[in-house]
Amino acid sequence: MKKLIDANVHKCLVSILDIGLACSVESPKERKNMEEVDRELNLIKNAFLGFRIRRDVFKIGLACSLELPQERMNMENVTRELHHIKNAFLGIGIYG
Repeated sequence: MKKLIDANVHKCLVSILDIGLACSVESPKERKNMEEVDRELNLIKNAFLGFRIRRDVFKIGLACSLELPQERMNMENVTRELHHIKNAFLGIGIYG
C-alpha cells in the first residue's frame, strides 16, 4: 500500500513541476494559459486528496479491526478522524 501511495504522490509532484516548467518558458506567448494551469492544479489537488483520503480510511479500518479491544482505535478518535477526512473531501479547512 505504501508504494502505491508514494507512486501517486510522485505523479502529483511531477505534474506540478511540469506545469511550473510550462509556465516559465522564455516567451510569454509559449507559456501555458492561466485558466488551463488553474484547471490542472485543481485536478492534481483533487487526485492528491483522494490518495490521502483512501489511505487514511484504510488506516482507520485497520486500527478498528485489531484483535484485542484495548488495541483498537476508540470511537472518539474514529469520529474525529472521519470528520477530518469529510472536511478534506468537502474542501473545508486544511487536511494533513
